[in-house]
Amino acid sequence: MSHLPGTDACQILLAAELPFFFTHLMPAVLILVGGSMTLGAIASLFQAIASYGWPATSGNVVGANVEESSGGGESDYTVRTPKLEYAYQVGGASHVGTRITLSDRTLGSPAEAAAFLKEFQKGAAVTVRYHPKEPSKCVLRPGVSFGNIMGFFFPLIFLTGGIALFRIIPTLHH
Repeated sequence: MSHLPGTDACQILLAAELPFFFTHLMPAVLILVGGSMTLGAIASLFQAIASYGWPATSGNVVGANVEESSGGGESDYTVRTPKLEYAYQVGGASHVGTRITLSDRTLGSPAEAAAFLKEFQKGAAVTVRYHPKEPSKCVLRPGVSFGNIMGFFFPLIFLTGGIALFRIIPTLHH
């Protein structure tokens, strides 16, 4: 059996580096990423709640369609993304909006996509809610949606994972 020069030194180096990586570096990255994502999600959640009280104005649909893309790989599913453009005015200034809600949304079934296109036909009247200080920031459906909730809980996985690694891994290491 041959012995490669330096193998013992590499094993010692890896043994010394891996615990630091798992006990310090990886948890710190998870906490920083999860923490910043959580803060962003909280800000989005507060903005979604505030949008209930945004002023309303009338607008008209300029165009609507549903973009379809496949899941790729061996997956056999289709992602349907609603695309919408509507025009409205605030204080005499013209604006164009594209947001339905403050979180991105996909449509599941072809029937759901057809219902979306029927509701938002070109020229259809819509009620637009706009941010009182930034009228170009607008939505058609104010408030908290499923995307806002998921956008809040998903980053918590990173945050709690990092905290757990900081707390649990050192006890296993010793």
